[in-house]
Amino acid sequence: MLPKAVVFFDLDGTLYNSQHQLVASSLQAIKQLRQNNILPVIATGRARAEIDNTLAITGIDSFITTNGAAVTLHNQQIYHDYIAPQLCHQVVTLARQLGDTVSFYNDDHEAIDHATPLSLARHRYLGKVAQVDPLFYQKQPVQLLLIIAAQQEQHDQQYREQLGQNLKLYRTSDYTIDTINKNCSKKAGIQRLLTALAINKQVPTYAFGDSNNDLEMFSMVKHPIAMGNALPVVKQAAEYITTDHNSDGIINGLKHFKLI
Repeated sequence: MLPKAVVFFDLDGTLYNSQHQLVASSLQAIKQLRQNNILPVIATGRARAEIDNTLAITGIDSFITTNGAAVTLHNQQIYHDYIAPQLCHQVVTLARQLGDTVSFYNDDHEAIDHATPLSLARHRYLGKVAQVDPLFYQKQPVQLLLIIAAQQEQHDQQYREQLGQNLKLYRTSDYTIDTINKNCSKKAGIQRLLTALAINKQVPTYAFGDSNNDLEMFSMVKHPIAMGNALPVVKQAAEYITTDHNSDGIINGLKHFKLI
């Protein structure tokens, strides 16, 4: 049976609260969506290996990861995209020049090119142990490069100017820049998933988000919903602003649109 609606959820700052946890009201909301024949889909900058626990807890089986570089529908991967090794090398070289670290991601693995105090602090915050492998991109496919860099406009501009011709860069926090191939985005991932679903264009689509990498996703759905904690530019692009990720924003947004 085809779904009567599709809802896309970002994770960090959206489906996750500020402690990077799923709240009970969101879990209940996802359960109700499925009972109402509405398909919940995760759309995140995170890699597949980072969301396995979330998939298990929520029962969600369709997801767009690494900002659209991988798309999975009903547990079957329908698309993947990898960054060429020479482009990875360019990113690593520039990051080294600017004193920053690069994390490499694919569906199953993560590594950093070298350790810095900021990269180690980030891994501790996330409860991870950093695997250091400067040649990871020569041995493994890479879907996403995460530049771990404190926000400095001069450095951000250098990244955009020197890498922007072939890569798409999103400043997603005060200390991270998501980097993917030009043809990838959450928007493109949504398009690929909806095409694979073969649903009628009249089927309503919704998306919840909070950050820069959600803006293109918002342009792909009929009803973009910003979290109360979203960036101002994201709120401006939204049809509706719900409460924040610590205040039942997901369930309140779904109730507003009468999806549950």
